[in-house]
Amino acid sequence: MPFCPECGERIRHDQSVCSGCRGDLQTLLTVVKGYQCPRCGETVGRNFSYCSRCGFLLAREDPLHEVVTEKKSSKQGPTVGAILIIIIVVVAAFAVTDFLRQPSSGSMYPITIDQVQVHYSLIGAASAYSNSIPDSILGPYNEYSNSQFVIPLVIPANPTPLVLQVSSIIVATAGFTLVSSAPSSNVIINPGSPAELMLTIRTPVGAYSGSLYIIIQLS
Repeated sequence: MPFCPECGERIRHDQSVCSGCRGDLQTLLTVVKGYQCPRCGETVGRNFSYCSRCGFLLAREDPLHEVVTEKKSSKQGPTVGAILIIIIVVVAAFAVTDFLRQPSSGSMYPITIDQVQVHYSLIGAASAYSNSIPDSILGPYNEYSNSQFVIPLVIPANPTPLVLQVSSIIVATAGFTLVSSAPSSNVIINPGSPAELMLTIRTPVGAYSGSLYIIIQLS
């Protein structure tokens, strides 16, 4: 115990009286009710002004890390079991995160999508304004085979005087399929206004590298 808990004076193990404050060391070092030193974790008494292990200046009424003991115990520290539990929890968290990133089928073939080209086809009464909305180019995307990924899409502002509605969404590249879109229905595009869609696409089985072509029909 290199420090006096009353005055912080460095002491020897064979001393019975502190050379600094002249206090009885056996009495001063008795821990009736205490807490852990915030610097080294040593158990110290509430009557201690200094940590008897590292000499850290203590706040006597610190409510944190309170422990109850009759005598000063041996050095406190994390047990091997506690360290192992922390390691297991961290490893498990990384494993779960990695598992959630895997495709549902377990396949690991790479899917490289250079770009997603979305073409807007105006049909019905809106066909008079064909090709008035420019294509959207998105990407690139890197995914796994037979997995799902989400494409956030902003349909450009409606340049026509008509109120347009999304009538269908066609994934035109072989192997790719549309899982869902949000909103799923009644997507209205007023004149001069854009619209937002979230498309969930399933990738093909096996490796793929190239573009993805999507057609959105507006009427």
